[in-house]
Amino acid sequence: MTAGRPLLALIIVAAVDAGLFTLRRLSDIARRRRLLLLHGGFLALFAGPTWLIDIGIELFGWKVWPFTAWHGKPLVIMGFYEGLGLGFVLGVGMLLSSRHPAPTLPWTGMGAAAGLILGLGNTYYWEEAFVANDFTVQGLVATTAHWAFGLLQAAALVHALRTGAGGSASAA
Repeated sequence: MTAGRPLLALIIVAAVDAGLFTLRRLSDIARRRRLLLLHGGFLALFAGPTWLIDIGIELFGWKVWPFTAWHGKPLVIMGFYEGLGLGFVLGVGMLLSSRHPAPTLPWTGMGAAAGLILGLGNTYYWEEAFVANDFTVQGLVATTAHWAFGLLQAAALVHALRTGAGGSASAA
């Protein structure tokens, strides 16, 4: 276990606790809409530009600090390229779903799955992805957000399923 992981765990717990306190006051549908808006916005705003920079580094040889640490590391580049690209696509989908009067449960489920998968991946590959590339601060921010949004979306999904307040169950 590295020195960054205990700090990461503490930050995640604080973020989830703050999120639960804030979201508790909203109705079920409003809670899910807010989570989709915030989670989708986070993914689209941060993953999109970073994904484009990643493409530029590889295809056009851009020298963009601090992303140049990835150059010459094909597995790191592939992981970031895939994770950021999928994060951007899911973020846009969540943003669009958040505009629906009763967001569908599948989007809340996808938001939970995306956050938990990305958070777990970041935590598992912490050394290789963040520490070795001098991305510890960026890693703390991204991983905290992934875990917090994933856990909050999962809680909202479970609550909606238990109370029958799911709104539309279709994907449209």
